[in-house]
Amino acid sequence: MMSRLIKIFYIILIFISSFHFKAIAEPTFVQSKSINDGRDGAFGLTFNNDGTKMYNTSSENHGAAPQNDLLYEYVLTTAYDISTATLNNTLVIHDTTLDGNGDAMIPTQVVFNNDGTIMFIANHSNNADDYINYWDLSTPFDISTATLDNRLSLDSTGIVEQRLNSIAFNNDGTRLFAAGVNRHTKAEDRIHEFTLDTPFDLSSGVTHVNTEDMSSYHSYIDGVTFNYNGTKMYTIDNESNQISQFKLTTPYDVSTLSLEGTYNINSHDTEGREVAFSNDGSKMFFIGGNNNKVFEFNLSCNWSII
Repeated sequence: MMSRLIKIFYIILIFISSFHFKAIAEPTFVQSKSINDGRDGAFGLTFNNDGTKMYNTSSENHGAAPQNDLLYEYVLTTAYDISTATLNNTLVIHDTTLDGNGDAMIPTQVVFNNDGTIMFIANHSNNADDYINYWDLSTPFDISTATLDNRLSLDSTGIVEQRLNSIAFNNDGTRLFAAGVNRHTKAEDRIHEFTLDTPFDLSSGVTHVNTEDMSSYHSYIDGVTFNYNGTKMYTIDNESNQISQFKLTTPYDVSTLSLEGTYNINSHDTEGREVAFSNDGSKMFFIGGNNNKVFEFNLSCNWSII
């Protein structure tokens, strides 16, 4: 009888512990930060290498005139503490020569190469073809020194993507990833994967190697990023309002993904746009287009949101 009671006790203890450990492993909300200046929506989210600068994009959608789609640069006096962020620079990233007038550009994400001398803007152009615009920075991570170089047409790589929502690179710039839904009405959630002949160089040698169907995980994929070595991938969904964590058995090979779990952000914002992490994976951030805020979380286990 005693042994049976002990066995029951241990079963109950294990059952309770499983919930306890799951609870403490989930992200802990720290704070939020209002951004932008009342414009049409907050989109991209990226930090510099040490978390002392934060960047996001916004779209202006007001008719057929030239648009002031903007990139914002914030300085953080305490690294990765968004409460210390102050606006430092803004940059008009809508170029009428390349992008035309009106709602011909929606800047959905901004990322940099490793040393901050090249900047990439995902351009959902509202046209049949979407683009990645790339800029040179004479001072690393300082957008006031940015000069537009050119853009990569996704059509030129042999894929069809009419709703580009996010881009990311692997850690050495030899692979590029582009997340999109092609056409909103069809919700073709995909991640396109490319190899680059020259790291972070989109001017030539960009080869499409895989398109991964993400429709079984997403209803509207809006962001993609990776951990420090490409063994985990994170996506954010604009409709289900979930951040998903995937394991990649081959680093930066999206075809080897398996879902590890999800985290629901619905209580914070109902239009999750992008997800980002601190350089050590101890903090997670996402940007929401409904409230135009960046949200900051602590992670009890680095790089794990589950």
